[in-house]
Amino acid sequence: MKKTLQVKPLKRYRVPRYPSYSGKDPMNPISGTLSKMGYYSAALLSAVGLFSFTTDGDKKEAKNPVRFSELGFPHTYAMYGTGLPDRLEREVATEIIEKVFKQNGIQLTRDFSIDVGNMAFQASGYNPEKGIGFVWLDNESADVSCFNSWWGVSEKDMLEEDRKALEKFEEDEPDWRETKEFVSKLTKGKSYYRLLAVQRNSWRDEGLQEEIEQYIQSNPPTASADYGKEILKRYDDKMLDLDEIKQVAQDNDYSIAAFSEYADYSAYSAWSKHYANDRKEVIKKLEEMVQDYIDWAQAEGRL
Repeated sequence: MKKTLQVKPLKRYRVPRYPSYSGKDPMNPISGTLSKMGYYSAALLSAVGLFSFTTDGDKKEAKNPVRFSELGFPHTYAMYGTGLPDRLEREVATEIIEKVFKQNGIQLTRDFSIDVGNMAFQASGYNPEKGIGFVWLDNESADVSCFNSWWGVSEKDMLEEDRKALEKFEEDEPDWRETKEFVSKLTKGKSYYRLLAVQRNSWRDEGLQEEIEQYIQSNPPTASADYGKEILKRYDDKMLDLDEIKQVAQDNDYSIAAFSEYADYSAYSAWSKHYANDRKEVIKKLEEMVQDYIDWAQAEGRL
């Protein structure tokens, strides 16, 4: 004889407990206990634990927490400003970074010249005694090799021989892409055109722009490799090119953190979900990144 199905109310039931991002990971004994150390310091401790039973040849070095891939280089300027996010200004960003270093007992000297091997540039802040500092990357510290641009050399600014070569090339009515490639090859490696690019990129440095303008007016442009060499040398000794930025980010022989105006963590917008929508969030993120870098340097025995 079949029993009639009866529905009875459940008087007691067990509430399931779901894992929380802030909870303790049963697979990781240090999770849920982080404080000022930051994520990367914890990652370093995990790495020490993982390799503590290996031979010296098997040990792996912890990586610099500031990545080149996050710096936004080479940077491409947008043709139109509509809808672009705001970014941390140099003065604000450097003040934030200096503050975090100071909180860790590290006093920095501003605009410190670094000359190591094939590297020559000006660090935004550096402590020579402790051997640690940082560079804030924008067009005041990164040179023309770090920027992609739709700008080219105008025909009126070309050397006479190059202008004639371009006119002959255009007799075959090439499209704009072919013309752009031809002009790029025609002007590549010539100091005069590099001087023009430096002038264009130094829009925040009116003194340098005026110096270049006066030099060109006083010295008829030529294809000589020595054209404007004094100005270009001073520029190169101060600025980081793209290869140098990669070396700094890899942090081979010195502890200089590279932070960038063009990185996502420097951008904020009230309308776009791609960027932090609050300036305070961006500032907090930068503070955390600086602290992570200092924690990493301490754990590496660099301080």
